[in-house]
Amino acid sequence: MYDTTTKKKINIMDFGLKYVEAASAKEAYQKLCKMIDKEGHYIEARNEPTKEILNAAVLIKNPRDRIIPIERFRHDFILQESFDILNENPPRVYHSKEMLEKTMGNSENIMFFGNEMRQAFSRWSLLKILEYFKQDKNTRKAILDLGNRRPVVHNPCLIYAHFLIRDDKLHLSAETRGTAISMGFTNDVFFFTLIQEIMLGWLREYYPLLEMGDFLYKTGSLHYYCDKDGEPLWSQEMSKVIPMPDKAFDLTYSQYIREMGALYHYVDQYMKAHPEENVDEGIISTVDDCQAPDSDLFVSEFFHTWAYKLYNTL
Repeated sequence: MYDTTTKKKINIMDFGLKYVEAASAKEAYQKLCKMIDKEGHYIEARNEPTKEILNAAVLIKNPRDRIIPIERFRHDFILQESFDILNENPPRVYHSKEMLEKTMGNSENIMFFGNEMRQAFSRWSLLKILEYFKQDKNTRKAILDLGNRRPVVHNPCLIYAHFLIRDDKLHLSAETRGTAISMGFTNDVFFFTLIQEIMLGWLREYYPLLEMGDFLYKTGSLHYYCDKDGEPLWSQEMSKVIPMPDKAFDLTYSQYIREMGALYHYVDQYMKAHPEENVDEGIISTVDDCQAPDSDLFVSEFFHTWAYKLYNTL
């Protein structure tokens, strides 16, 4: 198409599917950033300048390699968020705002969907997925659906997550309405592949030969927020981080429940601790009384590291 006045060619936004494959989450991130830089269009959404591509998809071949070590990725936040979503003990709900304050520095303007995510990824929702596979290994019904849930501030970004077993591999695909590459994508990949590995452990009790499959991530709008010159607001450069263990944790259902219980025990201890003792006000548990997570209480290195990182943060 051409501008009828200047006769110059107009670059029309492509609505077709843009697809890449990557060995790891880090490689996926780098490829998608290059795609936005090269093919993206500038728009203004929610009064914020944005550069985006439409209908992007990436296939990650090793979902366990889930860390994207950029400055924007906050291990403490995603570990806290994942814990809050997966944990089913009611008292934790009251701590969400406090935990956000400690892990992100504030709890303002953070789109955390709380109960909606907790319901979609609750143990009971995951057990329903497990039951579908127990009845039919090749089922197409194993879907976690957020698309029809009541919005809090606005509709949750996630639409659905779909598990499939083919050729003795557990695959997972997830689709969102829109994803910010340096915020949503980094956190989403970590969380969804974590769910994929949790479900793999549960299913191996029934299908011992089952292995980790691929993770497919799709979004209607993949974008980054930019300044007035069109440059990304946040650096996309990789930084040095201490990654979470990427070796399999392979937990059965009962082991997973025990690991989450141990994790809850330590997080609850940290959240209840006060900076200083005040006997007159009944404050006798202080930060100094908190114990570092004992590796003997955990089956997996992954969950022990999870607890230890939250211990250092909270």
